[in-house]
Amino acid sequence: MKYSILTMMLFGSLFLTGCGGSSDDSGQSNTSGSNSNSSGSQSSGENSNGASVSVTLVDKITGIAVRESLYEGVIASIIDGVDELKENKTCTSGTYQRTGSVVSFSQCKGLFETDDQASVSGSLDLGDGSTYTLTNFVESFPTGETRTLNGSIKETNNNDTSGSFSTSNLSLVSDLNATKTTYNLSDYALNWADQDITNVKITISGHIKQTGSKEGNFDITFTNANDPYFLKTNDDGIAGYPYSGTLTITDTSNSINPITVTKVNSTSAQYKAVINNTTLFDKTIAWSELLAF
Repeated sequence: MKYSILTMMLFGSLFLTGCGGSSDDSGQSNTSGSNSNSSGSQSSGENSNGASVSVTLVDKITGIAVRESLYEGVIASIIDGVDELKENKTCTSGTYQRTGSVVSFSQCKGLFETDDQASVSGSLDLGDGSTYTLTNFVESFPTGETRTLNGSIKETNNNDTSGSFSTSNLSLVSDLNATKTTYNLSDYALNWADQDITNVKITISGHIKQTGSKEGNFDITFTNANDPYFLKTNDDGIAGYPYSGTLTITDTSNSINPITVTKVNSTSAQYKAVINNTTLFDKTIAWSELLAF
């Protein structure tokens, strides 16, 4: 992709936590917006099945969806790694070997935005140059955590002015202290297109399911098809945060449980969660903080 969003996330963030941050805003949220709790905060709500839904879980869901919507998550990390391979970049330690279109990694550091904090092993098939298939592609961290990816990503018609990325199914299994959490990204499509020399449009849709987490599981879809994101870009191809658009995140088991992330301006968004027709919170928050959830 031609653009990056301010500070690109590390591959280590993936579906999990982001590192956020930006020189363009403080990263501090403004909670002056309305809240359904008269005390000004609410730690949890209940879905239609009576299960507790914590703000922490809602934030995690939102962070994942926002990162994948703004080309900051797992899709971006793999595509950027593929670009590095096409440029014949090498590991800072460890190795990789090419056999036809298949690249086999052995404790390779310095690629896929790992910033030498993690190594990658496993295989990546570059296929015809537009469909990339990961097989037991394992990222290992100094903490002892491993993350294993399997699935394919398709890159279509990417050039200097437009392009798209998609996957029918990409799985990530996080294993830490014998606890395995599985994330499945499916029906994902990101389309981007220049509108003029300084504006880019991003349209996104996808489905994410998480199982095995102690924090709680979720199964959500996300899209901004009805109100796409628009971002300003500079001469270096660095895009700011959205100045227009709304991302809607929906619980697949109950469509009355939406989360919405709507622009306020290019540094802040209006962030609202509704659980079983009750507003859990509705507040203004910095884009950088959303990306760091």
